[in-house]
Amino acid sequence: MWCAQTGLTTVTRADHAAYLAGWLRILRSDARALVTVASRAQAAVDWLNTHTGHTTTETVEEVAA
Repeated sequence: MWCAQTGLTTVTRADHAAYLAGWLRILRSDARALVTVASRAQAAVDWLNTHTGHTTTETVEEVAA
């Protein structure tokens, strides 16, 4: 979420398929898992924004300037 918000690019890694397969197992066994982890991910992004002074309308370049 934070990478998308800040414009940081992500790099595909060799273990992405295994990572996603793990999430599929979790989601198949617990329908509420997605809501829980999305909420926690948003809390992490909010924390990062607070502690870096970043806002959702700024780009990485603007924050660095």
